Amino acid sequence: MRKSEIRTLYKWKRRQLAAGEAGVISLRICGHVRALLAGTQVRVLHVFLSAPYEVPTGPLIEMVRREFPGVRLAVPAVSPGSPELLHCYLEAGTPLRISRWGVPEPDPLTAVPVSPASIDAVLVPLLAFDVNGNRVGYGGGFYDRFLAQLRPDALKIGLSLFEAIEGIEDVDLHDVRLDYCITAEKIWQWREAHNY
Repeated sequence: MRKSEIRTLYKWKRRQLAAGEAGVISLRICGHVRALLAGTQVRVLHVFLSAPYEVPTGPLIEMVRREFPGVRLAVPAVSPGSPELLHCYLEAGTPLRISRWGVPEPDPLTAVPVSPASIDAVLVPLLAFDVNGNRVGYGGGFYDRFLAQLRPDALKIGLSLFEAIEGIEDVDLHDVRLDYCITAEKIWQWREAHNY
């Protein structure tokens, strides 16, 4: 299938999830993230603050704060009129606002900024992914531009409510592949080894 068809299908599939099902999936994903982080020396973890239709990341953020106190959390913010994401540390008292997409984000004018070069791993939102590590996002290209700015050793980890599809027909040269994708069932891995 092509990305446009996949977006339509997976938006529909998300609407079909029973009430509370995404929360149950999120807790299972949280356990897999815990296992993956335990094998690394990640010091700065970038995580998206979830919209209602994404993997809920609240429990994951709480788990990282509780079990990995040496890991600093960073989150994205959209700069109005810009195709680039801004990145800020998420501290205990960081005030959040709701973006035009209904997503919580820090105010980049008051939050502590973080450079993509200092990020060790990114938890990536997506609609779907394939067995080769390609992902289908929301079509704005924000994350592909951001992921291309990371250090080569930074981990790119998708979080998905659904298991992998067989393939994406129209993968572009600018599409950045994932190193891992975490679902309720398993950790999909395409990266042989990392330098942590």
